[in-house]
Amino acid sequence: MSKRMLSNQGFLAVFASLFLFSQTTVAETLDGRVSFQSVIEINSILRGTVAQVNSSVGDRVTSGDILIELDSTRQKAKVRIARNQVAKMQIEVDDADAKFTRQQDMYDRGSLSLLLYEESENALKKAQFDLAIAQGSLNLAEHELSLTQLTAPFDALVVNTNVHLGLNVDPELSQAPLMTLASAGQYVVQVNVSPEFWQRLNTSQSVDVVVDGQSYTASVQIPTLFPQVFVDEPEYIVNLRFTENDKLLLPGTSAVVNFQ
Repeated sequence: MSKRMLSNQGFLAVFASLFLFSQTTVAETLDGRVSFQSVIEINSILRGTVAQVNSSVGDRVTSGDILIELDSTRQKAKVRIARNQVAKMQIEVDDADAKFTRQQDMYDRGSLSLLLYEESENALKKAQFDLAIAQGSLNLAEHELSLTQLTAPFDALVVNTNVHLGLNVDPELSQAPLMTLASAGQYVVQVNVSPEFWQRLNTSQSVDVVVDGQSYTASVQIPTLFPQVFVDEPEYIVNLRFTENDKLLLPGTSAVVNFQ
């Protein structure tokens, strides 16, 4: 068992050294297909009814933009009640603090018993505790209110929607994502290469990606050191990242990759 482990470790060490120190610039032309670099599904963790939809397919959105709003009547009422409770508890704390300050002065001068002094101190601590509880309830209510607004986590393009006004949303049910976003202008072409090509690939070499007759300079990314695709022999995944901010490239579009 230990010999096999040592053998595997030795193989990986040699393999890594070959990969890191034997890379050379290779020239080859391969076919691939375009996909978005990052895709994220927008869903709600709250149950509710869609009250407003601010974006549709094809829209470009920026980080923080409100995409969808759920009806927030109940959440706003909870925030209002919680704020009133905090205000009430703050008054009780102020009153208890003022009383404790007076009685502490009296106790220091010897005109108040220890029992009454401790009762005043305990009353202040209780009021402060009740205020902390009320503030925690307010924070929770405000957080729940914020969840009624679904926002874009990064600059993106809206690529799909399954939402409309009046839609009842229930996170406990299996539902299609309300909205799907893709990283705006950031694309990747994935190609599969042979072990021989992969071992000679230089991750810093120049790569040209051609899509619909337009040429783009791409960067090489190797997502794993192990083969992921098995046909007749192992093949390795290589991702080519590039940027196109002026027009939309549809996923699945054919691309030609020129390793120079």
